[in-house]
Amino acid sequence: MSVSRIVDPVGRGKWAVRDRPQVLPTSLHNSCSEAIEVAHREVATAGGGEVVIRDPGGQVMDVQFVSPSVQSQERSPRQSPSQAGSRQRETPPHKYAQGPLSGYTQGRPSTSTDIRNTRQPWLRILLALLLSAGTVAVMVVLALAVANDKLRILFFAGACLMAAAVVFVVPPHWRKRLGSPTAVFIAAASALSVFLVNPQAGSSDSKVDTREMANALLVGPFDQRLPGTLTADDPEAYGTRDASAVSNIAVVKIPMEWHAGTKTGKSETTAQVEVYPTPEAAAARGRVQYGIFSGETGRRERGETSPTRASTQTPESWCFYFNDGWKCGGYRGHAYAETYYASGGNVSYPDAQMVQSSLLAYAESKEKLATEPR
Repeated sequence: MSVSRIVDPVGRGKWAVRDRPQVLPTSLHNSCSEAIEVAHREVATAGGGEVVIRDPGGQVMDVQFVSPSVQSQERSPRQSPSQAGSRQRETPPHKYAQGPLSGYTQGRPSTSTDIRNTRQPWLRILLALLLSAGTVAVMVVLALAVANDKLRILFFAGACLMAAAVVFVVPPHWRKRLGSPTAVFIAAASALSVFLVNPQAGSSDSKVDTREMANALLVGPFDQRLPGTLTADDPEAYGTRDASAVSNIAVVKIPMEWHAGTKTGKSETTAQVEVYPTPEAAAARGRVQYGIFSGETGRRERGETSPTRASTQTPESWCFYFNDGWKCGGYRGHAYAETYYASGGNVSYPDAQMVQSSLLAYAESKEKLATEPR
């Protein structure tokens, strides 16, 4: 068994080491750093003393504080046995002097609390595991679900703080081991968050040539599915005088014909696609039309009764049934599409909705043809 004595002869924080090299071994210091700190305070309070560390084979077995009175007894050869005994009785053995790392000091309430904390490292380990799991969860959410740049910065900063907190929460002798892995984790997480950015619709990654899109709509052919009683003729240029449509690039009308047995004729169904310079302009047109056909003002102006709502309506896709048929509208990308399907009864709603969906799909397919990657 080797014995190290860390000596503070005058209690002023000037430490010396006996029976060992001048610098305490790193492994020994990591094993009992808290014990040494507690004993250091006791030495300063007592005006001098020693801290004795017994560590057979590098395994710390005992840390004890020796008061100045015991030091003088050990170092004075002229003392009689009775005097030495009386000096020893003046410094009673500490009640924590049994077991590994037990005799940190001569006993103060705060010191015993420090001892219990060092004996229960599992609390720190549990907290470190929870922080680690939270860090991973935040990074997964950042990579897969957060597209806003400001939110990405906040999530990334939170993940870095949680990863750094792991190093401070773990037991002291683990900190040097976890410092480098934590730095590597933060660097890898920052690179991962850059590569896994979710591109948003309408971002600057691509550019739509709206003129080319309008030409593609006009050239046709209209190849989308329609109700069985309808067929589409060749698209043709059209116009609109609506105030909310003044910013459009072009308006394309899709004429329809109906078939019933051996009879054919021009259908009263009207369908048109309007092309706008930006998706925001198309959405604004859709919101205005939705407000007109769903609002009380429009119904009063036309002298119509309240419309029948076939399903949940939004400006992006809506259908209302009035006295003489269905009126449907919606927007997608750079296009706004509108359909009027003249037929009686709510049973015609699926057909009206199919025509509207076909128009939006037709516009979307031509927009893809007119999209140029940057």
